[in-house]
Amino acid sequence: AEPEYSSFVFTEVVNAADIARMATFNSSIFLGIGLMAIVALILVLRSVFPILFRDIAPQIGVIQTLGGSDRFAFRVWLWEFAIILLFAVPLGLLIAWVGINLSRPFIGIQGFVTLDPLLTLIAVGVLVGLILAELAIRFRRLRRRSSVGLSTDRKSERQQLSPWVFVASVVLLAVNRI
Repeated sequence: AEPEYSSFVFTEVVNAADIARMATFNSSIFLGIGLMAIVALILVLRSVFPILFRDIAPQIGVIQTLGGSDRFAFRVWLWEFAIILLFAVPLGLLIAWVGINLSRPFIGIQGFVTLDPLLTLIAVGVLVGLILAELAIRFRRLRRRSSVGLSTDRKSERQQLSPWVFVASVVLLAVNRI
């Protein structure tokens, strides 16, 4: 070693309890943010889908009136949403990636931020799963109505007040306030 530092005593200082506490704290923050994002996503999907379905109900009514099956109508519907997702998902990922990298100087990140492909794939899979579940629920509701009623109805489906939406809103608010 260098002679000017010979009077110094070097010891390794590691406090495992502090490291474990900070890791738990950070992971709980990320878990809370993830929970808020999922609850917000579900609330947005539940409020946006009635607007999207305003045009789909008459399409299904016409398909059924012309002799098409429910299965054919559902496939047409899935293709419409697949095309929308084909454009929306890459655009959303690009906007998120650009936004994250433009905000780096403001939050003190020096390096370039990349999106992990596996985590991105998992997130897109969860989103598509939620959308497919909402589609199945909405389609089941539409199948109960007559084809003539569907083809002439142009009004949006009224969003029902659900206790689950209230509970989700309370959870979102509580997690946001922590």
